[in-house]
Amino acid sequence: MLSYKNFKKEYLNEWVDKSQAARKAAEELANKEVRPSLRDIYKNKFADSLIFDGDVNPIEFKDANETKADGGRYFTWDEAKKLYGEPDKDGWRLPTFYDLKNLVETEEFFFSEGFGYFEDRLALPADGVIRTPGVVQGKGKLGRYWTATVPVNPDTMPWTFSFHSAGCYMDLRSKKDMLSVRLIRDVK
Repeated sequence: MLSYKNFKKEYLNEWVDKSQAARKAAEELANKEVRPSLRDIYKNKFADSLIFDGDVNPIEFKDANETKADGGRYFTWDEAKKLYGEPDKDGWRLPTFYDLKNLVETEEFFFSEGFGYFEDRLALPADGVIRTPGVVQGKGKLGRYWTATVPVNPDTMPWTFSFHSAGCYMDLRSKKDMLSVRLIRDVK
């Protein structure tokens, strides 16, 4: 029969072993190379554009928020469509539903420190949305970007690319919401 003293000693040894294993795992984790913060990557390492191989044609991304370091430019769908619906002289335009749906379905998505990103290739600030004039909701926690695509007719809600800490998806939003934009162009 196991005495209380021996039981206590065995329990204590087991606890010490587990504690030391946990400490070792924590030290190994702490010594691993840590990624730079996404804010640093976004400001310093991401080019103005980057290329993604889509199903049909490769496309290149550009940040229309680059005029302010922290993003923060918002557009209604009508404004975004008027400004970016047609390719500019360099070919930059709003993405279509299919451009972004392909990205969502084929690339692994991450969310950290106020950014949604696809590996180290594309970072999008979680700039939130403006539904009430002057009130930004979800900044740092939610990202929504307009597409140029309306599902059935011009009176319906347009598609957006949305993300938060649980993942990314395509959804429909009111044209009156004010969202960010991310421009693309076809790579020739």
